[in-house]
Amino acid sequence: MSLKKTFHPILLIVHVAILIWSITSYAQSLERFEYSEVHMGTLFRIVLYAKSENLANAASHKAYLRIEELNHIFSDYLQSSELSQISKYAHHHAVKVSDDMWTLLKLSDDLNAQSDGAFNIATGPLTKLWRRAIRRQEIPDNKKIKDALVNSDWNDVQLDELNHTIKFNRKGMRLDMGGVAKGYTVDQAYLILLGEGLAMSLVDGGGDIFAGDAPPDTKGWSIKIESNASQRSEDIILKNEALASSGSTFKFVEFEGRQYSHIVSPISGYGISDPITINVKAENCTVADALATTFCIQSNRQIVKRIAKYFKAMLL
Repeated sequence: MSLKKTFHPILLIVHVAILIWSITSYAQSLERFEYSEVHMGTLFRIVLYAKSENLANAASHKAYLRIEELNHIFSDYLQSSELSQISKYAHHHAVKVSDDMWTLLKLSDDLNAQSDGAFNIATGPLTKLWRRAIRRQEIPDNKKIKDALVNSDWNDVQLDELNHTIKFNRKGMRLDMGGVAKGYTVDQAYLILLGEGLAMSLVDGGGDIFAGDAPPDTKGWSIKIESNASQRSEDIILKNEALASSGSTFKFVEFEGRQYSHIVSPISGYGISDPITINVKAENCTVADALATTFCIQSNRQIVKRIAKYFKAMLL
């Protein structure tokens, strides 16, 4: 004789009710905590929901330690950073890089190809030239721009997949990872919080955002963005996804009635001059950050659509 187990509908309802009650009770026991520290020349804000202040403080502290660690890898201001050491020695010999650096070098190589050269982290000579121009409010002369452009060719960068090394074929080259490092840092900070069991968190690095699980009693994190199309601000909802914004309206130098921004085209050698704000939503902030920069420079609609599809991103 075989005995068949049956599950009464009433018992199912009871089990569902208990599950809903457990989830609701957990959400109601969470408190909202917010932190902010300056890193990478911008404000990194962390918002999270946790059961205790001690847990929130400890987790946010670990996240900020990771942010500082990555700053010492990707900063082009710190002479001791890994990036600065690459720029100093890679024209002499191949330089072994860290796992974090290699991750972004490979992504940058891929995106350079996908964007027809619009995304290029070898533009250190150009960005250094234009930073000085904006600081002094004077336009660089054509010869300096041409010289910097010659030293900013990504084709002169050799990446060794087997040994994780980088080598420059030309002296005078410098890397600038300002268009991708901040987004990667946001992702890494969130992963620290996630590892501490705090999935209901948001990390905002100067407008580059990763939003995790939705806060209690919401569908997601409400984020206000400036719409380039409608010329007004609007709210979007993020849940386990990223948003990055980039634009040419804040840092620029004006010459003969035209503004040249801090976002420099690796194709022309000049700062982009059209006022623009780009918002990109993606699965992670590394990609969103890189694409926001790319789309400020690469305006060809077909290429933009191709890149967005390839990286599973959306231009807002």
